[in-house]
Amino acid sequence: MSENLMNSANSQNDEIDIFELLGKIWKGKFSIAMITLAFFALGVLYTIIATPWYQANARISVPYYKNISENKKELFANADMIINKIQSKYIDTKSSEPQSAVVKKIAPAKVTGTKNNLNDFFDIEVMGKSNDEAVALINQIVKEEQEIYKSNISLQESRIKNALYNADVKVKILKNNIENNNIQIKRVENDINNTAIQIKRVENDIANLNLKINQIKNIQIKRLEDRITQINNVFMPNKDKEIANLQNIVLPNDKKAYDELINKIIPNLESEMKSLEKELKNPNLNQNNAIVLKERLNDLRNRYMSATTTTKQKFEHDLHDSEFVKIPALLKDKESLIMSQNDLQNQIELKNDDILKIETTIGEKQDDIFKLQVRIGEKNDDIVKIQNSIDEKKDEITKLENQKEILKASLEKQNLSNVVIKDDIIVTSGSPAKPKKLLIVAIATFLGGILGIFYVLIKDIKKKNK
Repeated sequence: MSENLMNSANSQNDEIDIFELLGKIWKGKFSIAMITLAFFALGVLYTIIATPWYQANARISVPYYKNISENKKELFANADMIINKIQSKYIDTKSSEPQSAVVKKIAPAKVTGTKNNLNDFFDIEVMGKSNDEAVALINQIVKEEQEIYKSNISLQESRIKNALYNADVKVKILKNNIENNNIQIKRVENDINNTAIQIKRVENDIANLNLKINQIKNIQIKRLEDRITQINNVFMPNKDKEIANLQNIVLPNDKKAYDELINKIIPNLESEMKSLEKELKNPNLNQNNAIVLKERLNDLRNRYMSATTTTKQKFEHDLHDSEFVKIPALLKDKESLIMSQNDLQNQIELKNDDILKIETTIGEKQDDIFKLQVRIGEKNDDIVKIQNSIDEKKDEITKLENQKEILKASLEKQNLSNVVIKDDIIVTSGSPAKPKKLLIVAIATFLGGILGIFYVLIKDIKKKNK
């Protein structure tokens, strides 16, 4: 209970002390105001007297070339290397002479939104007595670094130009080779056309030879076969019929008639004449009968004379002619026909030999056609090979043209660059970065107020001690 009362009394004393303190400050408010105003005036005076410093910021790219084919940026130097050189020269080494511009800060650029450093950019902050002097220092630093890597850039540029020149030369050589290949194809095509003409000629020759074979078979041999058929079916049978007629009909009939003439007709005539002669010697024969008998006897004698001379000779001539002239002549004709038949058959065989020779020639010409067709096939294969070679060269030209485009692009500013200010942008302050007038005045005023309060309190303490 007693502890609660004591705590309550202490709390009241604290409140009295605070109110008393505030009262003392209030009493010394004019002193505080004067001191605060004095510090405010000093702050303002400092901002007027102090030299203004302007700030310039830039993001600087390190020297690089971009390997477009691999989409990879190759650095001649990374950001840390260049930062260390600039820092050593412009920050770590203090100059005894007053500077119109100084490097305030240099650091690797950050990846946006992260704390990771960029390897190919760095940020530089320069303070200068004017924006122009700050910008001039940044440009000076960039030029100094450019001089360092100028030879590297020139060497890389020369390499690219040499590669571009070599690619141009290769393209020209390939185009010349393609022209030569096209000429080769033209020559091979002409050779194919000439070979096709040769094949056409040989085919025409074969057609003519086939026509000749058909002519020999269907005309010449057919004519010879028709003649043989005619001999076999007409002439020979006719000769055989004539010979058979002579041997079997004419000659036997003639012999029979001759025998009848010799053995019957002539003897009968002789007997009849003797009989008539005997009757005429009869003395009792009257005159009229004698006349009749004499006439008859004369007729018999005429007939006998004709039979023994003309008729007999005719029969003998006919028999001799049939047996020794006509039949031998017919047999000789038949032999001639057989010989003609054999001759015709020999001619047919000769014609068949001619056909075989022509067919052999046709076979040889067909072999020639096959060889020519094989040659055409080989020539077509040559054309395919040449065309494939042309296509390969065209593909190579396309690759070289793409390579040339890449090399040309590699020479562009964004792909082959020395140390440069990113986007040629240097950010400068519109007003001096130093001194910060409002901040200085505010701090001076704040310090003046604090010192004024301390002054009033210390003054009050001294009065109580007296």
